[in-house]
Amino acid sequence: MGRLDENVSVVTGGGSSIGRAIALEIAREGGRVVVADKEEEAGHAVVEAILEGGGEAIFARVDVTDEAGVQAMVGDAILAYGSLHGLVNGMSFRASGDALTTSREDWENSLSHNLEAAWICARTCAPFLKAAGGGSIVHIAPTHVLRTMPRTFPYAVTKGALLAMSRSMAIDFGPQGIRSNVLVTGYIQSDHTERRLRESDDPEASFRRVLSMHPLGRIGTPEDVARVARFLLSSDASFISGTTMIVDGGRSSVIQDLHDW
Repeated sequence: MGRLDENVSVVTGGGSSIGRAIALEIAREGGRVVVADKEEEAGHAVVEAILEGGGEAIFARVDVTDEAGVQAMVGDAILAYGSLHGLVNGMSFRASGDALTTSREDWENSLSHNLEAAWICARTCAPFLKAAGGGSIVHIAPTHVLRTMPRTFPYAVTKGALLAMSRSMAIDFGPQGIRSNVLVTGYIQSDHTERRLRESDDPEASFRRVLSMHPLGRIGTPEDVARVARFLLSSDASFISGTTMIVDGGRSSVIQDLHDW
């Protein structure tokens, strides 16, 4: 997998979990990072970690649903580094509910954060990626986009639409040398995953059940995802576009899970 020497990448949702790991991985590979997040404390902590490791990074506070804010974020990247080579759309909004019970508010928040924001960020970055001679857009999505589960309607639907959007971007941006791909993740160690397991009736049994869903016998780490994101951002992936890469320990190969219907 190739290094990212002097490449500049924007990582939305860069202050926590997968986004944080991707930002750190880019910096380790010589890339420069714009850590974009709504949470200032978390974002600045990632930048500080990168700087302490000898890397280059800046923080950009942004609400990715606000187009003016996204434009300002990209402007900060160009002002700081003079060019842009990659975008990681890592921001997510999770809401529970089914097709009958999901509230209008949860639907609209899911749509604006999980789909529209990715489009806004991509089309804002595209002219600068083109000016740099081409670049890479990586959209982060859960395995819900392949096979979903009950009571995840707004999250699964809006994230699932990323697959079609990325394919369209691969076609529309391809002549400009810009690649677009989706990186699909399974269960990943995170505060969200730990909280869900901890709040279950039997956390230990729930954890064993989650492990049983993965043929590799473990759940993933943010670093597992970050290494593949780094590959997709690098020149080693220069002929990969419009596709989906799955990082889920075999999770999506499992035909059926048991649910309390």
